[in-house]
Amino acid sequence: MAIAILATLIVSAIWHGLGITFFLWALCHVIYLLTELYLKRNSRQSENLIKKIFGVFVVILLVSFSHLFFRATSTENCLHLFKQLTTYSFFPRDWQVDFIAPMAVGGHQADLFNFSTTLFFVALTLLFERKIFNAFSAQYFKPGLTFLVLLLIFVFGVFNNGQRFIYMQF
Repeated sequence: MAIAILATLIVSAIWHGLGITFFLWALCHVIYLLTELYLKRNSRQSENLIKKIFGVFVVILLVSFSHLFFRATSTENCLHLFKQLTTYSFFPRDWQVDFIAPMAVGGHQADLFNFSTTLFFVALTLLFERKIFNAFSAQYFKPGLTFLVLLLIFVFGVFNNGQRFIYMQF
């Protein structure tokens, strides 16, 4: 299993580019996946909701960290991005300029809506994970479920020319 994980992520790093940053990105994921493999083999499974939610946040943080390497154009740029990440204050320095004024003209409302919608769907998925799995693994076709999924894709999907999508830039 470890060899398969290593091989897959090395191929993925080469696929994205031969830069050192892609190999560092792959190395992060190899470490994460091997750690998960080790922990799952050496611990009892638990259905504790608090542990699940904590695990989701840890995974999001670790994967987000590894994306610094993926996004960076060089190791110097990676260090610069990491410095920006760790020195930037989470709260606005000047509330009127950085928060209130953009909200007044609708500047960050789309971001706030997207963030809230994402949190809502993550919470729903965590709460109803078993029911969702059972619904999608049923042996017979469910037109209502198919319609709901298509409706969600049409409502929340992004339909544009794809210029911002990273793979469209190659």
